[in-house]
Amino acid sequence: MVLAILLIGCLIPVMAAAIAPPEVIRERNLEADLIVIGEVLDVKESDKTPNFVVRIEHIIKGPKDIDKGNQITVVFRPSPSEKGEIGHRVQGLEVVKVQVGSLVVVYLEQSKSHPGFYKPLLEGLSVITIRKPLSVKDQ
Repeated sequence: MVLAILLIGCLIPVMAAAIAPPEVIRERNLEADLIVIGEVLDVKESDKTPNFVVRIEHIIKGPKDIDKGNQITVVFRPSPSEKGEIGHRVQGLEVVKVQVGSLVVVYLEQSKSHPGFYKPLLEGLSVITIRKPLSVKDQ
């Protein structure tokens, strides 16, 4: 009987999601071509190519032609549909979640499919919100 339970347990499909350990994520993010802190000015999730625009406040690592105050466009994978469908997901990657007005740290590389744009190295694991948008009450 125990053997039957084990066999049935092995045959039942299980939803699994694996994210790399924090040390691996940190090491991989530090390999980024461009690391900046900036304010999110615009988010377009419904576009054919979802993207957000960041005004650079501080450059941690990057090429010499990037300056404080520059605006860069970051393309990202669209969020999977949440309407009961199986969405297109990549195991080990988180969805990018940003809001206009947020202050973020982004770990970026040049986008090969969209010249002139950047993409997060590890999607949502490479876009860290350090301050949510201020409300009218907070200002």
